[in-house]
Amino acid sequence: MDTKTIAEDDQLIEQLKTAWCCEWLRPKRQLAGKSGSRLHLVDVKLDGYDGHAILKISTGDLASESEKQKRALELSPKFGSPHFPQVIRYDQFDNGSALLMTVAGHGLLFTTAFSQINNSSFRLLAGQNITDQILNG
Repeated sequence: MDTKTIAEDDQLIEQLKTAWCCEWLRPKRQLAGKSGSRLHLVDVKLDGYDGHAILKISTGDLASESEKQKRALELSPKFGSPHFPQVIRYDQFDNGSALLMTVAGHGLLFTTAFSQINNSSFRLLAGQNITDQILNG
């Protein structure tokens, strides 16, 4: 991320802090994503939530992603609650939108993207575990 984008994100985060009535909204580190959106791990305190969250900032509209997240939790609440991020806040602004979500699985320190698991035995085990939890709840 270039210096200009960091400055723009910092300015936007201040605007979101006000719009969402946050006591605080502090970026902790930038995260990697695939969609082209900018992702930040943030520490946030606002009405009804206090802790780490994922802030997704996009030049596009994230409304459909917000709805998909909510729908996935509705369809499979038993599996979804501990595995899918929950939407905390969503907002649109002049040149994009922002989505604040819980951290899926309640942690990022000990997680690895499935695509980065190189050991085929671990990939198979992870795939079986995911499938079992989806089918057997």
